Amino acid sequence: MNIRPATPRDAPAAARLLALSMGSFGDAFFGFGNPAHAVQALEKLFTFPNHRLSYGFTWLAELEGEIAGLLLAFPGKKGTALSLGMSRPLLAVYTLWGTLRLAWQSLAMLSDKEAEADEFYISNLAVRPDLQRRGIGRALLTHAEALAHEERLEKCSLIVDLANETAIRLYERLGFRLVSTTHTPWMVKHFHTSGHQRRVKSL
Repeated sequence: MNIRPATPRDAPAAARLLALSMGSFGDAFFGFGNPAHAVQALEKLFTFPNHRLSYGFTWLAELEGEIAGLLLAFPGKKGTALSLGMSRPLLAVYTLWGTLRLAWQSLAMLSDKEAEADEFYISNLAVRPDLQRRGIGRALLTHAEALAHEERLEKCSLIVDLANETAIRLYERLGFRLVSTTHTPWMVKHFHTSGHQRRVKSL
């Protein structure tokens, strides 16, 4: 297995993995209910630098020459700047109305903080369904820890949907302790999520 930094040329495969990591929430949020549109938008967004869904913060796991998994992560202290950095890419991908709709949708997600400044935040993690249970997810998480050390950070953090029991069990096995649970019943109808856990691992 090889883990390498992503490039804009990886956008088609990366977009499918990003969509996979988000599940039906991503379909609703980025595709306004259309899974194909969500993947198309993520593919275009991925090619822009310096924002929270960019190739510049993504690493890809390759198995036998094929892209098998994705890790998108960055220091928590950069989170706000990278979110603000999405403005130009969004306007390039969506209409003005679509961008405003995304901004409005984002207001519904304001709850607890994703990551602290002293954490390395794992924003997205995905493994191709046909290649799961082969240690790829674990390898990507180990890579995230190495990246955290390079940034001189001693903690990794992530957010996981309450319904994603498989991921929760993996994170528990790998030492990510539960810090908080946020319930969002108002998001079930439109975004298909009832809440999430925030988990942190000390390195």
